[in-house]
Amino acid sequence: DYQLILEPGDKLLVIDEVNDSDQKITQPPQKQMKILIVDDNPVILRLYTRLMRRAGFIPIKATNGREALELIKQEKPDVVVLDFMLPILSGIEVCQEVRSTIGNEEIILILFTSDAQPETRKRALEAGANAVVVKGSEASELIETIGYLLYQSQQKKFTFRHSQLSNTQPKSIKQKSASTTNTVSLPRLDKESPHQAESHHTMNSTTPETEKYSSFNPTSFMELCDGDRDFAEELIALFQDNSRMLLEEIKSAILERDSQKLQSTAHTLKGAVANFGASAAQSSAREMELLAKSQNWKAIEHQLDILSKELQKLNAELKVFTEQRISELEG
Repeated sequence: DYQLILEPGDKLLVIDEVNDSDQKITQPPQKQMKILIVDDNPVILRLYTRLMRRAGFIPIKATNGREALELIKQEKPDVVVLDFMLPILSGIEVCQEVRSTIGNEEIILILFTSDAQPETRKRALEAGANAVVVKGSEASELIETIGYLLYQSQQKKFTFRHSQLSNTQPKSIKQKSASTTNTVSLPRLDKESPHQAESHHTMNSTTPETEKYSSFNPTSFMELCDGDRDFAEELIALFQDNSRMLLEEIKSAILERDSQKLQSTAHTLKGAVANFGASAAQSSAREMELLAKSQNWKAIEHQLDILSKELQKLNAELKVFTEQRISELEG
């Protein structure tokens, strides 16, 4: 025991023992990640801008390669999602330019394309892309790939609001490196908020049976739209206007014997129809794209008839799909 003797005027400072568990440590708020989506198709831009926002990201849009490079310089996005075939500069050229610029080493580049050829994947990875995701796959594949690459690059957790995230390594990453076995646990949201539940017309209550349709898959399309019929109809209207314009551009390219324009337009159309699970129309657009490379104009003109008929069938079924919703609301 010790005695502490204080003289007049002395001050005693008493320090209590602090329990670490009683202290509240406030972490700084985690910044929202910026994602630049680059595609010349308005359906793709509208759809994936919405999906990225719902997943907790800040989406930025560009419609060509040059605009993408300008926005990368201005906005400093964390992730860039690029179509392969873009106006002015291709997705490959954008990747090469980004990787050749000092200060862009940490930007994650993902080629998002309807071209599933191994050669395209090889070229993209050699140009500096971190991954390649094929359009027409589940929307969660792209978001999982983004989350996985962000996690790997910064070794930290991110908060997502998308209900389709899984804790398995994305296929796009497995394909890039088959020897990689690491997995990452990403938080997932299994239930909608009451507000979301009220505002959404769910797929189960309003989507017609898939077997009623032969040219598109309403079930996969509604899953892509998170069961939101209003948003689905917005995309359908956007696609119908855009597909008519693209078909006219294809006809113009054939008349002008412009194989490069034909290839680019067919590629854009191929990516647009993929969102609807329209396998026949997608296959027809892919065949047109391949024929454009060979410049076999006789075969191209024959393929135009096939493509036109497939688009007519697809748009007719999309019209039926929309009209059924109207009749349900009126009933």
